[in-house]
Amino acid sequence: MSAHTTQQRPCFVTRHGAERVRKRLGSPKKGVGRRIQQVINNGMPFEELRGQLKTVLFPRIERGKHYLLWSGQLHVFGHDWNFITCYPVNSYKNELARQLRAWKSRKVAANSS
Repeated sequence: MSAHTTQQRPCFVTRHGAERVRKRLGSPKKGVGRRIQQVINNGMPFEELRGQLKTVLFPRIERGKHYLLWSGQLHVFGHDWNFITCYPVNSYKNELARQLRAWKSRKVAANSS
């Protein structure tokens, strides 16, 4: 898997992916592309996860795909950053929020130095 950067990436949203975002997240049809772009720009890479949350999510991980966590969801992208689907991780939301805050602070500290 390649390193995650916060640059604009062209992204194709599959029909299945658009249906999952609309059903699970309540996004309107026209807002799906904007939401996925937000995930690409702001999401935490799966490699940055630690502890029990990573252990629980690990069985869903497949080689050659990209995984980003954002807003209580695990977003799955293909090897060419085509959005495939998303899974809720609400039962671990507090732990996810803590890890996201820590990741953002590490990211800001790295960018400032």
